[in-house]
Amino acid sequence: MTTTLHYGLDSRLALDFPPGVLVEHCAAPAVPATHDSVTAARQALEQPVGFPPLAEAIVPGDHVTIAVEAAVPEADAIVAAVVQCIERAGANAEDVTVLRTHSDTEAGADPRRLLPPELRDRVKLETHDPNLRDQLGYLANTQGGRPIYLHRALCDADLVVLVGCMRSREALAYHGI
Repeated sequence: MTTTLHYGLDSRLALDFPPGVLVEHCAAPAVPATHDSVTAARQALEQPVGFPPLAEAIVPGDHVTIAVEAAVPEADAIVAAVVQCIERAGANAEDVTVLRTHSDTEAGADPRRLLPPELRDRVKLETHDPNLRDQLGYLANTQGGRPIYLHRALCDADLVVLVGCMRSREALAYHGI
């Protein structure tokens, strides 16, 4: 039986399997391209693929950390959509922390910039610095016994929302948070 594996934008690989081998097609659903980050973020939060809406994961009193990967294009627009969704779900803006990288701090980027002023002033902004041990929380040990530490805002949160993007490093190698 010949099965075609699609990968990348337009690449495919034909594979021959012996009779009796079960093959499942596990492609991601097609999502239309958009240039409107706010609308795309809202849609992903309200109608995620294969998950319930973000609002169903939040109850009043939850502490939420929004972890923003370095150099995310339009991070401020995406953070604004996430914070507004979180607040509509019943969490207080005072219980929301936006965690950014040191490199974004040096670039002067404030991911809360597009929030309405009454929200922006209530949402905490922290910068991750792995050298400041008092900002870190212990998560676990590796199999080799080495400790794993995360920023305390991640460890203390009831819910963590990751904001990142996929970037192509090489033809077939992708990464993101």
